[in-house]
Amino acid sequence: MSAKLRKIQNKLIELQKTGRIVLADIRKSDHQLYKYLVELTFWLLDAKTEYGYLENEYKSLGYRAPKKVEYGINYRPLLVLAFGSDLSDSQIRTYSITLNKLIAELEENPAAYKRQKIKNLIKFIKNTKGALDGLAGNKINKGNDIENELDEDKFDFIDSEAADTDTELGDIQAVNDEAVANEIIVNEVKNKELRRAALLKLIAWLDIHNESDELLVSAYQKAKLKEGIEIGTKDKITKNFSLILAQHSKNGITHVATNYDEKLIGDMLASIMSKRFEVAPKSIRPLFELIQTQCLPQSIADLADKLIDETTLLEGNRKRKYKAHRRVMYRCGTDEFILSPINALSGVVSIVKPFFGLILADCSTDVYMNIEGRDELERKLLRNFEFNLYNVQQFSEPPIPQYPQLDSASHVVHLRHRTIPNDFLNISFWPFYDSIKQPQDQLVIDDEYVFTPTWHAHFDRNEVKSVYYEFLESWFKTKNDRYLKRDSHHHLRVTFSGTDWIIENTYTYGSYDAIREIPIKSISASNNSVSATFKMKDFMPAFKSLADLPICDVAKVNLDDPIEGACIPDEVANYKGGIELEINDDMLCIKFSTYVFGGSEHTIYIPTVDADGERSTKPFKRYFPLITVDNSAANETEDAL
Repeated sequence: MSAKLRKIQNKLIELQKTGRIVLADIRKSDHQLYKYLVELTFWLLDAKTEYGYLENEYKSLGYRAPKKVEYGINYRPLLVLAFGSDLSDSQIRTYSITLNKLIAELEENPAAYKRQKIKNLIKFIKNTKGALDGLAGNKINKGNDIENELDEDKFDFIDSEAADTDTELGDIQAVNDEAVANEIIVNEVKNKELRRAALLKLIAWLDIHNESDELLVSAYQKAKLKEGIEIGTKDKITKNFSLILAQHSKNGITHVATNYDEKLIGDMLASIMSKRFEVAPKSIRPLFELIQTQCLPQSIADLADKLIDETTLLEGNRKRKYKAHRRVMYRCGTDEFILSPINALSGVVSIVKPFFGLILADCSTDVYMNIEGRDELERKLLRNFEFNLYNVQQFSEPPIPQYPQLDSASHVVHLRHRTIPNDFLNISFWPFYDSIKQPQDQLVIDDEYVFTPTWHAHFDRNEVKSVYYEFLESWFKTKNDRYLKRDSHHHLRVTFSGTDWIIENTYTYGSYDAIREIPIKSISASNNSVSATFKMKDFMPAFKSLADLPICDVAKVNLDDPIEGACIPDEVANYKGGIELEINDDMLCIKFSTYVFGGSEHTIYIPTVDADGERSTKPFKRYFPLITVDNSAANETEDAL
């Protein structure tokens, strides 16, 4: 790779890192967006000088020929390459026209841009009436509001019928529908193999770079065969990984056969590795674990938007309805990350405290991850367990440094897919600015609330997992959209004890029709039992996460096996391992810890509901940030290049 091409490639990565932050930027001015489009324009002109470079980048996105457009060159592939795939069609059209106009301006008036080219081209945008919308020809109302009257025909989608020889892709020929279908099938198979190879490569990296077996033990959830296995079996298992077929009986486990099928073993290892939170990059693993505690599985992902609560809040003398979206917030005063609804009086509150300390450097105020960012992490990384296919660029270890742009995001982590070129996303945190209208309140546990449990218990993680596999797993797999829309399925009642749980759901005619008793063995528990009713959508995702997350085992001491119990975090003086449950009339509290190497202390609070189906509000309060940032007088600095 030549020095110039390397410079072009590095600039593209820089543009990709900042593109989505610019789109989410909450500045009062649009200066940062103008600057970004200007920098993208000059990068495009440089990239055009390298023969075939742009075409190869576009092909990696799956683009052949963009649809013909009346305004010049269709830059949809370029914009997706730079910003990512979440731009709206109207944004793409506006920015694509703007790029055409900026290039035309540079060609018509080259002398004006010999010095301070970025600064002067930004001025060109600002001096155009309506700025970007003026350049794009969007209709501007008298009140300066943009009226978007775009027809579907004007959106610059990909043209599957014929290639446009005037487009950026040149003479690339269109293919017929059958060829497109065959290519999709081939790409799916290829992507599956690349995915498998990337995960196996990650396993090999762990094997090489970890002198201790602790991480690998937790990653594979090492299990010992019981003493009932036939004598001599260990001599048969000679390779690094083996498949063992064993028969369970009252007398223990009997070995039947051992298999060394490398492909099948590879498939199993890749599947295991994709779901292991403990091998995720340390700087973002606590956030993945936090969001997972309230993440819907893929089988009912279509319900995500429908299950968002509407809350009626009293503002002055008026009642107003708001959407209670879930948001991640870093609460500086308590050094914890919180996932909970905004605009709400009650709801599930999940809290994470990383064992290794701060993951956001020099963070002296409360900050938050925007709702769209949390939703993207759930949708793209967590529901399908794809998070280990993304790698952190630049910062693999905490703390994450502050984002250098003023009056913008405070901290940014850039994630790139290990196998799919230009598939990336940013995890960004933002200060609470005074100058913009945004929901600043978020649900937390009220400091003045005294939580006195009426029942408590301590369980081994595998016992609680059995509840998931006995009941919840099949429920998630079989219930569809219509099921949760019915009033009779909004709630479930659980009777907790130290020996069994009774789960009741499907409430009709004043009683529950479906009753399931599940044996469960506690390490310690109250002598009594207690019943509580919960919202189905609150209870189910939280308990699913107890099966997904790498929860530490109950502390054990075994001098003959130093690996056993080795992942217990030293930072927790009163560490017990397993899962602790506490409940009273208002809420259920779940406590556990995840393995070190990026592990965290977790607490989940699930409110109970009363006879009318209303959540308890007593333990909760609407929290507002202690410090907000006044950016109303922020200065905008233009590049003088």
